[in-house]
Amino acid sequence: MLLILPGQMSESRGEPKERTDVVDTEGVTSRHPRKNQIKSRRHSTRNRKSKALTDTTDSDVSPPLQVCGKLQGPVESDNLSAEEEIKIVGESFIEDDSNAYPLRTRSRRSRRMVNRSGSEVTIPRKRVRRQPRRPLNFSTSITSEGVLSSRQFYRYMDHIWSEVSAEKRNSIACMDCLWFNTYAESKWKEKVLKWIEREDIFSKKYVLVPIVLWSHWNLLIFCHFGESLQSESSTPCMLLLDSLHMTDPKRLEPLIRKFVMDIYKNEKRPETKELIRKIPLLVPSIPQQIDDKKCGYFVLYYIYLFIKNAPEMFSIDEGYPYFMTEDWFTLEELDGFCRTLESVRVDTTSSDE
Repeated sequence: MLLILPGQMSESRGEPKERTDVVDTEGVTSRHPRKNQIKSRRHSTRNRKSKALTDTTDSDVSPPLQVCGKLQGPVESDNLSAEEEIKIVGESFIEDDSNAYPLRTRSRRSRRMVNRSGSEVTIPRKRVRRQPRRPLNFSTSITSEGVLSSRQFYRYMDHIWSEVSAEKRNSIACMDCLWFNTYAESKWKEKVLKWIEREDIFSKKYVLVPIVLWSHWNLLIFCHFGESLQSESSTPCMLLLDSLHMTDPKRLEPLIRKFVMDIYKNEKRPETKELIRKIPLLVPSIPQQIDDKKCGYFVLYYIYLFIKNAPEMFSIDEGYPYFMTEDWFTLEELDGFCRTLESVRVDTTSSDE
């Protein structure tokens, strides 16, 4: 004797498909795909994977939920009553950690919320102001603790340069304090090289290159770059003055040598790459700072004293390091120099007002 029992829905490629089986009273199941018969609730071992869909009807299975244009699988709602049914409007997404379900709307100023009771609430969005983007990440900013900014450096450097004699101005050039930093940004490299070309640095005895990288100031000096690299009397060289040797000044050497190589190449100099790579980079032992704030003032004082005491012909074999020693100046002399700069800043500010 055969019994016809409720059937089962099976999925094939995402669509329900009827399967017909015939079950006898002894529990043995046999398949008849061409007959309209229903499968028994007592499943065999191999068909237990589809048990979740056996006891559900079409009304219990919610339609596929569409999130950001993608179809998700069927959502089971056996644990929810009719009053707790979630209202889905258009494209939506569910937050499991709250009782509200935000819905996408065209307005950016507010959003609609549908709670579990079915009522809709409009909540205004908070406006967030974006911070302005800095053009460079290397430059320091002016602070109340006394850290030197690039704007202050320009002002103080103008005061120092105004006291330099015309004769020394013809033999010494000073680059902008942000040119080296801007060169580090690869997209501005060509512009910086054009600016340097206008300065005609190969006709100068000394070229001062202030560097501020990683919120720390250094001073790079090109000596006799216009002379032949094979000269014995005045050999071209580079000086790197750093007030914080514990940070290893030589870490800047790869970038400095790339900078120098591009300058020679842009000027179409006859020197070969092998000779340019042999230009020595010297790091003399000079007075060091005792805090983490006055590196910029040390660089200004280095510039002031170097312009004042620079020799006519800089020689590595005969006179180096000249005056650039550990007792070059005292911290009290540096403090007096800083007070002079502060008075210049106050006078300039009062005149502007």
